Amino acid sequence: MICSLSDALKIVYPFQNKSMQAVVLKQIGIPPGNSVVLTETMVSYLKNVCIKTLVLAENDIVGLAPNILASSHYAHCFNTIVLSGNRFSMVTRTNYGLFFALLNQLTNLEMLDFSYNPVKYNKIQYLNIPYVCGTNHLQSSVVKKLIHKFQTPTHVSGKHDHDYQCIYSKLQSNMQDKPHVTFALPNKLHTLRMSYYLSTDGLNNQRLTVKNVSNLRYLDFSYFQMNVFKGITFQGPVNLEHLDISGIDSKILLEKPFFNSITSVSTLIMRDANLGKLFRDSDLVSEIVSSVNKFDISGNNIWYMNEFTFSNSKTLKHLILANNILLEIPLAVTHIDTLEILDLRYNEVQLINETMRSWMESQNERTKNKFTVYLANNMFLCNCDSMEFIKWIVRSNLNFDFHSRNYTCQLSNGTITDTKTVYNEFHQLFVHCSNSVWLKVGLWSLFNIHNNNNHSSYYF
Repeated sequence: MICSLSDALKIVYPFQNKSMQAVVLKQIGIPPGNSVVLTETMVSYLKNVCIKTLVLAENDIVGLAPNILASSHYAHCFNTIVLSGNRFSMVTRTNYGLFFALLNQLTNLEMLDFSYNPVKYNKIQYLNIPYVCGTNHLQSSVVKKLIHKFQTPTHVSGKHDHDYQCIYSKLQSNMQDKPHVTFALPNKLHTLRMSYYLSTDGLNNQRLTVKNVSNLRYLDFSYFQMNVFKGITFQGPVNLEHLDISGIDSKILLEKPFFNSITSVSTLIMRDANLGKLFRDSDLVSEIVSSVNKFDISGNNIWYMNEFTFSNSKTLKHLILANNILLEIPLAVTHIDTLEILDLRYNEVQLINETMRSWMESQNERTKNKFTVYLANNMFLCNCDSMEFIKWIVRSNLNFDFHSRNYTCQLSNGTITDTKTVYNEFHQLFVHCSNSVWLKVGLWSLFNIHNNNNHSSYYF
């Protein structure tokens, strides 16, 4: 019976001096609250097997003993390592040093997932890699084979996802402050994920410097507790394609030295990054999106955008503005000639004016009918001022998130209904609008006749 991670690691004994595609040990029977330190004895059998993928996830690992891969002849075999969901903390100099000493021995490591440490989380999401998510093969593209399809349904819910809240654990630090924390990545590493990693006050006022990043293509620091850092810098050439820095205050990371070094990024995700004020007071965003193809800035309390925010964009096709507080579609989007997907779900948009509707129709022609608008969970107004908008929603050739084109809206009397019902009952609901228009025309005509009569009598 396997009662511990130590017991489980002995299973590889029959494969000594042989090759294995993967060793996956997740949630091995450890009572909650216990902890595991990986020692040289525990991994002694691993050292004598050529393993391509090693998954030691959700096993309450809290640290490493020195030299755990000492005298190993197969350290070069490791291609992918997943240590997510453990309780490994790098707040001590010992853990920090041992961890990066271990990485330096993994000369052919290409993927490292160190997320959801060192506290317990209710829900853990893994990269889409073999033996972890049930996939059988890797696709050709580095980005495609790692990232779940770029979408936001699980995030776009009208509120923040509280499933990731911590259950327990409080960190304590004994690391003294230093001006910089520097670590070097294995030369072949193309994927580094440290999402939902909680740092501590022990790293206060430090700048994180990452070396050997020339092969790095995928970097996920989302919801990394970074408020104690001054920022991140990269040393050497940077060729990133995918960058996720969600949940990190934009005031820390939105500095020119940082973004000037990542001009190759095509997918930039900055959810919950406190961007609302930045869009109002700064044009820095316009400088960092020139090469971005997909830009996710949902959940940032954005209510206003400078018209020229995206004026430097040359390749942007997918813009996600969901979960903000926009009352109207920002005029800034009309400067994105390459835009194909505009996600405005969970905002406060009340209608789409004629100028914006006209641009959307032109954009759809420009993209050869690829332009799609996501509008779910906005409370539209269905009144005399939005009559043309209601007709447009139903009749337009654009692609919408709902094929039925049926969205929630509010009548003038406060009744909540939907655009399909309003369109089908258009004349009954808006007959008073026509009467109101004719009344205004009549009053305007009488006013002009009266003025003309007075004007004529003046000359006679």
